[in-house]
Amino acid sequence: MTITESDKRLLSFLAAVLLLLLLAFLVLRPLADKNSDLKRQITAAKDQEVVMDLGAALAEDAGTVEEETGEQLEETLKRYYQNLQSQDAEKMVTTLLLNHRMQIKNLTVTMPDTKSDLKWYQYSEKAATEIAGEEKIEGQTGIYAVRVLGGAEGSRADMLALLTDISENYPAISIAAVEWVENTGSLTLTLEIYMCK
Repeated sequence: MTITESDKRLLSFLAAVLLLLLLAFLVLRPLADKNSDLKRQITAAKDQEVVMDLGAALAEDAGTVEEETGEQLEETLKRYYQNLQSQDAEKMVTTLLLNHRMQIKNLTVTMPDTKSDLKWYQYSEKAATEIAGEEKIEGQTGIYAVRVLGGAEGSRADMLALLTDISENYPAISIAAVEWVENTGSLTLTLEIYMCK
C-alpha cells in the first residue's frame, strides 16, 4: 500500500488538527480555568469592598448618633443638675432647713475641684452586675458634687419631713449622712448637691 500525495496532505492536516486540540487541551484550558478563578476572586473582592464601605458608612453614622446623644445627655443633665456657686448651694440648703422649721446652728459648703466619681446605688441592678464582675459600668461623667455639712435643731417630725422632702422633690440632692440626737433635738446632716458643668 502506497501513500499518495493527497493522503500525505490529509495526514498532515489531521496531525495539525490533533496538535491544535492537544495545545488547546493542555495549555488553553488551564488558562481559561485560571481566568475564571481570577474573575470569581475579583467579584468576591468587589462584594467585600461594598460590605466594608457600608460598614464604614454605618460607623460614621454611629459616631454622629453617639455625638448627638452625648449632647442631648449633657443638656438634660444641665437642666437637672444646675451649676451652682457656693452661695447658691448655701441658700438652697438654708431655705430647705428653714422651710421645715429647723434652727440652723452651722453650715459648711465645700465646692468641688474635680469631677465626682459617682457609684451606682449599691442595691441597683447595675451595681449588682458590676459587683458580680460581669461588666464594668461607668457612672455619670461631667457631674460635680457640692458637699454641704450642716447642723440644726428642731423636732423629730420636722427632721423627718425635711428628709422626705429632699428625697422626693430634689433629685440633685443626695443625703450622704444623717445623725439625730433625740434628747437635744440636734441634727447633723451631710448633703451632696450634684451639678453639671
